[in-house]
Amino acid sequence: MSETGPLDPSEHFSFDQMVSAGADPTPDQMANLQALCDPSLEAVRSLLANPLEIVKGLDPNDPGHADGLAVDFTVPGMALRDAYNAIAASTIPFDGLQLEGTPDGPWHIELSVKAPTSC
Repeated sequence: MSETGPLDPSEHFSFDQMVSAGADPTPDQMANLQALCDPSLEAVRSLLANPLEIVKGLDPNDPGHADGLAVDFTVPGMALRDAYNAIAASTIPFDGLQLEGTPDGPWHIELSVKAPTSC
């Protein structure tokens, strides 16, 4: 992977992956993305020993993703139920964890965190 850019929320998750096209995140949304990615998503990536494919991160047009505290992802090469169970049984910090999809459509895992507290 290339070096982390100045706007990238963490080492393995880029701004372009985590922010929908055309969105211009506020400083609070960027802080939320950073709190989501590190430690939580980085820990998920490490736990599963697999890269994550981000389906949706910050999206101002989606109420569940407008604040930058939730991400939808898949885990290529791993059954989503197995990934979900491993995350649920771990000590990784998260506020919400769901398997989402439709009977005929693609499925993904949604992970959310609480907003970071400021000092």
